[in-house]
Amino acid sequence: MKSKLLIYKVFILIFVFGLLSNLGFTQNLQDTTQTEIRVDSAENEPEIKKELVKAEIEQPKPSPYDALKQGLKKSLKKTIDLQKIPVTLQKDTFFFLSNSMGPYTTEERAELLERRLKSLFILDDFDEDSLLLFQTENAYIIEYKGKLIMTILPQDAELINKSNEEAGLFYKDAIASHLKSLKSKFNLIDILLKVAMLLLVIVIFYFIFRFINKGYKWLETKINTDWKDNYIKGFKYKNIEFVTDQTALTVTQFIAKGIRLLIILLAFYISLPTIFSIFPSTEGIAKTLFGLILDPFKSIIFGFINYIPSAVTIGVIVVVTRYLIRFLKFLSLQVEREELQLPGFYPDWAKPTFNIIRFLIYAFMFVIIFPYLPGSNSPVFQGVSVFLGLLISLGSTSAISNLVAGMVITYMRPFKIGDRVKIGPVEGKVLEKSMLVTRVKTILNEEITLPNASILSGHTINYSSFSKDDGVIINVAVTIGYDVKWEQTEQLLLNAAEKTDLVLKTPKPFVLKTSLDDFYISYQLNCNINTPEFTGKIKSDLHMHILNEFNLAGVEILSPHYRANRDGSDITIPNN
Repeated sequence: MKSKLLIYKVFILIFVFGLLSNLGFTQNLQDTTQTEIRVDSAENEPEIKKELVKAEIEQPKPSPYDALKQGLKKSLKKTIDLQKIPVTLQKDTFFFLSNSMGPYTTEERAELLERRLKSLFILDDFDEDSLLLFQTENAYIIEYKGKLIMTILPQDAELINKSNEEAGLFYKDAIASHLKSLKSKFNLIDILLKVAMLLLVIVIFYFIFRFINKGYKWLETKINTDWKDNYIKGFKYKNIEFVTDQTALTVTQFIAKGIRLLIILLAFYISLPTIFSIFPSTEGIAKTLFGLILDPFKSIIFGFINYIPSAVTIGVIVVVTRYLIRFLKFLSLQVEREELQLPGFYPDWAKPTFNIIRFLIYAFMFVIIFPYLPGSNSPVFQGVSVFLGLLISLGSTSAISNLVAGMVITYMRPFKIGDRVKIGPVEGKVLEKSMLVTRVKTILNEEITLPNASILSGHTINYSSFSKDDGVIINVAVTIGYDVKWEQTEQLLLNAAEKTDLVLKTPKPFVLKTSLDDFYISYQLNCNINTPEFTGKIKSDLHMHILNEFNLAGVEILSPHYRANRDGSDITIPNN
């Protein structure tokens, strides 16, 4: 109820304001041109008249850079000046203009003159005797109470086949007579008709507001009855309820209220300029209010239309880039599957090479389409771009070093996925090899992530490189006393190797005497295997068979060493 009373009061205020503005109680509109010069006294009047005419006739001296632009503008003026432009007010034609003046084209000059005549028309105390004609050095001017109305050039006199003075009197009388005639038409009947139109507009918008309120009540009833039970539901995923039914109902009611308020404000905003446009004295306010709504929409629509060629260009570039990348991906898959062979190019290079080329193509595409992006020339857009680039450059030093190291490792090919490697202290199977990190699975089922920069700066042992051809050699060292013949020791070690599974028979295992120490001889058993992923298991079995062979032969393994003093005590070999 309070909202309805407020709307009624607003409409009453609008009605009173419109009526008073038409009767002359509003402030007169002022001319927005910058050529207005006041006459302060009769003593300096001739000098001011000269400056007044110069302000409109004389153009600023163009710079060499503007020469071409001025020439184009002059040619455009000549084209426009071929037709006569009417000077009208309230659909009443005063006279015609057919020539430009200074920086103004004929159309611009006519529009400027119409604005000045309108400022005289809305004056309540307009006096035609105050409309004066003055002669200056270059032309005649018509002014009203020190305010410039029109500058009459010799070309204007030629248009009506009169002398300069006769032309000045003709234009002055035309302005005075037409303004007097228009004001005589603006009588009480016209005022009553406009008031009736104002009332009609108010009634129409009143029913529009009532219709909006009734529509909202109907919508509110629907939401709280039918829609609440059938359509408005919460959001639930599996057993997790993200939005309850009550929350969904509350949000829907809030949206309905917001839409109602938005429509009321929009209708009210449209009603104001419609009412103000009824009376000539408030047409400027109506145009301003309409402009506040229409200008943004115009700028958006025309901006969208003007952006269509750039959008088409961006679309073509994106489509071409997309199909180029698809073609390169097809080639990389062919190389990776070894269906396409390139001399000196390994199959495992295909995927990383494709990723690098794809990144470069996308970067090149962005550089090409950047000038076509909306707002790319804006200082704000450029400032944000520089700021983001600075953040990335400062925060990605280690990432870039890892990226470069990843590229080097890719083309060095020190290992591939599935290889058994030892990188520093880490030993295991390579699970993943990316541009930034390498992931290794150890024998303890631990996944260790190694930055590529650390891999490149250290050394890497690859056990799988030659395992399929000659096999990889594993070795076991034992120390045996000098009292045991080396032939016997060597044979025992070879027997242990022969009984160990996964040890290759060819090439045959061999034994090296690595050192002659103070208390024992160091022997090294070397065996070839082609399954480096089972190195730990193979070594464990080999150690077990060595112990069995030496125990059966009654040979002591002096590790740790014992003194060889024989005083009748038992030897260290287990009895069984």
